[in-house]
Amino acid sequence: MRSLRFGGGFTWTLLGCLTCAVASSQGIVQNCLEEWVRSGEVRMTDQSNQKVYWFNQALYKLSDSNLSSVQKEVEELKENQQELSESLQSMEAELQSLEATPTNTDLPQLLAKEEKDVKGLRARADKLRSSGIVITPAEKERKTKNLSRYRSEWVKRKRLCMDMVHMIADGMEKRPKEVQKLIGIETDEDVQVTLPPADKAPAKALTVPRKRPKHVNNKE
Repeated sequence: MRSLRFGGGFTWTLLGCLTCAVASSQGIVQNCLEEWVRSGEVRMTDQSNQKVYWFNQALYKLSDSNLSSVQKEVEELKENQQELSESLQSMEAELQSLEATPTNTDLPQLLAKEEKDVKGLRARADKLRSSGIVITPAEKERKTKNLSRYRSEWVKRKRLCMDMVHMIADGMEKRPKEVQKLIGIETDEDVQVTLPPADKAPAKALTVPRKRPKHVNNKE
């Protein structure tokens, strides 16, 4: 930043002038600006009783060689910025990977849990082997396909049934629940049946709980 030098070896910058103006008065800034105008580094004009100051741009003209040098420096800085941005992204990705990795403190607990799970799976496998029940991969695939077919048919028939219930309800101007109760339909939700996912066989046989009839004691 350009500076002004006063008597006694005292030097002022424009920022120093503005800072002092805030701390003391505008007179210091005015004196600094007038000194800059006398030195030729600042221009001044009067507009509507207001003095406007600006730097003398003629003192900062660049030659073609200087302009080319500045443009080259700008391009180098842009390339450097791009390299730094790519390096930062790489380090951020590495940091996320490290943060997702268990720490040395967590490893013993995780290892103990995995060993417990492996032990349980081995005990289950030994129990299945000792039962004498063997299912070949081909038979397993056939049963899985059958299950998928039965499930699809179940969903299809449920949809057709509920569509019919809604049509009857619209014709009778009743709610679907009222129609279901009237004709004695129990939905999957009523008997707490949840279909297994289409791509996964159930771990145990699917059972349909039935409501026990209520015993009515007629007392006279």
